[in-house]
Amino acid sequence: MADQIKDNLISRSDAQALILAHDGDCALLHLWIALTGRRDYEQAARDLCMTRAQIDTAAEKLAQTVNSAEPAMQEITSKSEKKVPFVNQHMIRPSDEFPEYTGAEIDSVSRSDSGFCAVLSECEQLFGKQLSRHEMSRLLGIYNHLGLPAEVIFVLLHYCADISKGPAGAERKPTIRFIEQQAYIWVNRDIITMEAAEEYVENQKAISESENRIRHLLEVYDRSLIS
Repeated sequence: MADQIKDNLISRSDAQALILAHDGDCALLHLWIALTGRRDYEQAARDLCMTRAQIDTAAEKLAQTVNSAEPAMQEITSKSEKKVPFVNQHMIRPSDEFPEYTGAEIDSVSRSDSGFCAVLSECEQLFGKQLSRHEMSRLLGIYNHLGLPAEVIFVLLHYCADISKGPAGAERKPTIRFIEQQAYIWVNRDIITMEAAEEYVENQKAISESENRIRHLLEVYDRSLIS
């Protein structure tokens, strides 16, 4: 089956719109339609192990999501000069002027701010080592310069650790640079509360699970599903 399938099933703009929709069922149905070229929702329900009600709900949302994707994604692309996706109108971009704190400044905040102290401790436990001054500086930047609350950074750290794992959960630690990049994305998407962070992580898990189900169905493991 895999040999007869296009290298890419859906466009990048459609994929981005589906991610923004935060609906794994909607994304899964869109991939099924792209694969089969059909809108037989009874068959889709059987193939995807979903109820007909779930399929109908996903189809309704899919029509709203993909049909309106192009203008929305063009607007986002025009604002995104530095490859920070899914930005809002108050986008914060990575900059060469991101603060590089001195050792004295880091020590001072670590002693006086219990929130940052807890974040620093959690990050060191996650990395399995004491952070370098540069790593601590970037972490302080996320906390102080971007203004993410400590509890949100906790969720961010573990999210980055989970998506950095290799095949079959192989141990692979996230870099501080990767965590910083994700922090910019979260801020630009207004993921600045515990509730928003937890919802985002759950949505990303649902999307990942849907993609894995599609890959298994198509026997496609070595290339992107989007163009």
